Amino acid sequence: MNKKKINIFIILLFIIMLGMSAAYSAYVYTFGVDTTAGIKLTDKEIKITDVNFISTSSCGYEVFNASFTKTDININVDLPYLNCSVIYEVIIENKMDTHMEISDIVIDLNNDYISAFFLALEEGNIILSGESKKAMLVIRYKEDIDILPDNTKHGVLIELEYSNPHLSGAGAMVTFDKVGWTNNNVSATVTFDQNVEILNNNGSNEYVFTENGSFTFEYENSNNIKGTVTVNVTWIDKEPPNSVTGKVVETTNESITINASALDTGSGVGAFFYRINEGNFIGPTDISYTFKGLNSNTEYIISIKAMDNAGNESEVINISSRTR
Repeated sequence: MNKKKINIFIILLFIIMLGMSAAYSAYVYTFGVDTTAGIKLTDKEIKITDVNFISTSSCGYEVFNASFTKTDININVDLPYLNCSVIYEVIIENKMDTHMEISDIVIDLNNDYISAFFLALEEGNIILSGESKKAMLVIRYKEDIDILPDNTKHGVLIELEYSNPHLSGAGAMVTFDKVGWTNNNVSATVTFDQNVEILNNNGSNEYVFTENGSFTFEYENSNNIKGTVTVNVTWIDKEPPNSVTGKVVETTNESITINASALDTGSGVGAFFYRINEGNFIGPTDISYTFKGLNSNTEYIISIKAMDNAGNESEVINISSRTR
């Protein structure tokens, strides 16, 4: 069949399918819309920029390419076998102030035979605001269909709408300048997946914690939807250990062994430091330490201090001990 005849055949088939539109339903693939937020999308906010036929599986023929407008796709397919499937590449542009997720796409088909769904998005399932991504659109018979319908030629209409919980509250990510026990202030910064205005905290998306606690950012997005993000910090400890004690547990003619203890209700005691006769502190070490190479029958002054896991140091205590 030459190219001219193929074109005539396609046109005739399209006319026949239009005439048979009452015999089968159009298929609506829905991105949805958050009606509770009062948002109605237009072709300026989310649109199709291209549709391309990719391949067929177990169909035994070449299907027709799709036509598209800014907001919907019309696809004419022939599925002559039950295991036949057709794949199209659809490029979707997101011009909203919020991101889209493939998990938010809801299918709404009124046909008893056909299933149409997006198989995947390139590089993950999210289309950020202002970006475009390719989605693989699969059209096939439903899994529970075990007998071919009388008419295997189908017209599929895919209309873009959008139902996303993120429209009722922006997605947020919080980062901290310090994570883990610290005796310094902690700065928390919140970033959003859409354009928002911070309503409190002097409009800043950064809050500085001087002690453990929580802070709630209040925001409003461009759709006049308000929300909050609460940040908690529990790893600030500015109190040093207390109740430091030291006990001599063993002496020889050249060594002294010390056991130390302390209390810390914040980050917990992390280490001890030991010093003998105004020398340099040795540590961090465990609760026990042995001074070696000492003179026999000599009295020594041993200093002990504790440090917690946030870096706070206790006051120094002194004990005395004599070698044998």
